[in-house]
Amino acid sequence: MGKLIKWLIGLIGAVALLVVIAVIVLPMVIDPNDYKGDIAKAVREQTGRELTISEPLKLSVFPWLGIDAGGVSLSNAPGFGEAPFASLGALELRVKLLPLFSGKLQVDTVVVQDLTLNLARDARGATNWEGLSGKDKGKVDAKQEKAGERRDLALDVQGVEVRNARLVWDDRQAKSRYELKDLNLTTGAFAAGSTSPVTLAFALDGGEQGVKVSVDLEGTLTVREDLLGYAVPDLALQIKAAGAGLPEPLKVDARAALAADMAAERVALSKLVAKFDESTLSGNIDIDSFAGPAMQVRLKLDQIDLDRYLPAPAEGKSGDTKPVAAQQPGKPAGDDPLAGLRGLVLDGQIDVGKLKVKNLNVSDIKVTVKAKDGVLRADPLQALLYDGKLSGRVELDARNKTPRISVRNMLAGVQAGPLLKDLTGKDKVTGKGDVEADLRMSGLDDAAIRRSLNGTARIAFADGAIKGVNIAQLIRQAQAKLAGTTVPDGPQQTDFSELTGSARIVNGVLDNQDLSAKSPLLRVAGKGQVDLPAERIDYRLTAELVKSLEGQGGAGIKDVAGLPIPVRITGALADPKFAVDLESVVHSKVKEQAKQKIEQVIQDKAGDKVKGLLKGFGL
Repeated sequence: MGKLIKWLIGLIGAVALLVVIAVIVLPMVIDPNDYKGDIAKAVREQTGRELTISEPLKLSVFPWLGIDAGGVSLSNAPGFGEAPFASLGALELRVKLLPLFSGKLQVDTVVVQDLTLNLARDARGATNWEGLSGKDKGKVDAKQEKAGERRDLALDVQGVEVRNARLVWDDRQAKSRYELKDLNLTTGAFAAGSTSPVTLAFALDGGEQGVKVSVDLEGTLTVREDLLGYAVPDLALQIKAAGAGLPEPLKVDARAALAADMAAERVALSKLVAKFDESTLSGNIDIDSFAGPAMQVRLKLDQIDLDRYLPAPAEGKSGDTKPVAAQQPGKPAGDDPLAGLRGLVLDGQIDVGKLKVKNLNVSDIKVTVKAKDGVLRADPLQALLYDGKLSGRVELDARNKTPRISVRNMLAGVQAGPLLKDLTGKDKVTGKGDVEADLRMSGLDDAAIRRSLNGTARIAFADGAIKGVNIAQLIRQAQAKLAGTTVPDGPQQTDFSELTGSARIVNGVLDNQDLSAKSPLLRVAGKGQVDLPAERIDYRLTAELVKSLEGQGGAGIKDVAGLPIPVRITGALADPKFAVDLESVVHSKVKEQAKQKIEQVIQDKAGDKVKGLLKGFGL
């Protein structure tokens, strides 16, 4: 037994001596810088990229087997510029030597300093990271490979520190560029089944979009036993954003539970509560697959004023309501801005308590949203607005570069005056009624949408008025002009007890043949066309006076009561011109009256002659 103990002690001493020799001798006889060329060659053969290591490599052996590297860069793909695909200021990576012999991978805190990634997509959709997985690599079952690694090696990392990292996303297809900078990540020690704190902070620069965002995140990270599952049950997130159309600054405070399953490619964000301005957003977001992606969304928003976050309207002349996009017809919003929608698989339910957008107030919004194969549908869509109810559906077909949109909506019992006042600033039509529309259009800008607009529409309103024109006043003025007199101005509106009509829209031209407006004093029928792309109108009204116009402002006009009086509406939609052809009506009436008198005279004289003739016969 004593000999055995002596032998074991001798063996341990020999091993210790070998370790000491390795620690002292290996760094002296092995210079990792001698292998820079071999490393660069291997990377070139596998990826076709050039690897450059400008700083000296430093090797350590015991108790940590590690390497320090600096000045590392990997060249970009052809056609993506001279800037490197990736660069690294410094890397510290150390693995404890002795636990490796027992199948344990104990890693010291990994430090990554000044990492820069330049990710890009060209106009054809190709990315600059394609091919980095290696050339001539055989198909490997990733799950089996990872499972084998987990069986053979137990991972234990003391922590990760990422300092001052930078990520650039240059999407030349969508013509957008974003920069994520000042990224700092710190984690505590983690291993299979461990729990440790994690903090993350970064800033986002929206480039031409003019939005700057800062993000701070913290929580407790739990690692699953198989190292493929992660959870942060107490995620705390703070976002500050500033830029065009945003309050200075916008601040968001959010709490949620985050869970990720890397093997199943699934991420779940549950128990979400986010507060910003006077709004509170709550719900769950589940990503079932990163491919596409595929997700389920259930969100509730108590209230929001979107006008706070929309850019200010373009400056223009007073009364000029023409949209900026319409002044630049055909200008695309990007080569293919909806490309990301084609792979999206979405099942969503969104409820909004109160919404203000474009000064329009809507409440109790409920919408079911689904997306698949490049088609996004909001069906059903329900909301309450201006004493009425909206119900309908909207579909966006993005399978081609030029999207197609279809809208089928019904507004029931809505107050037109307040709605138009909030939406356009002018309540040109008042009254309560229904609006039904079945529309189809395509394009990415306002001008293209107007040109492609097709479908049908119907309106039915009661007890209201058409503002901006007083048809009775126009008739009075026309009659006074014929008589060489003048009449005082009256209210610029035409009251109605009933207003109905329907329209057929073809390529942006609205054709109406059955407009009908009734009031105790007037009966109005109308037909004509409104050219939306050209913003012109060519319309004809026929007004019939039921009785005296007293009550519409002025003395009665008994001479034309009961006669159809034509009114032409022409010119620009923003400033239409009205013309009353009363002269032809009066002339027609005079001619009719003269004809009746002549016929009466003839009849009277003919009657006298007949009577004389009869007397001659003794009758």
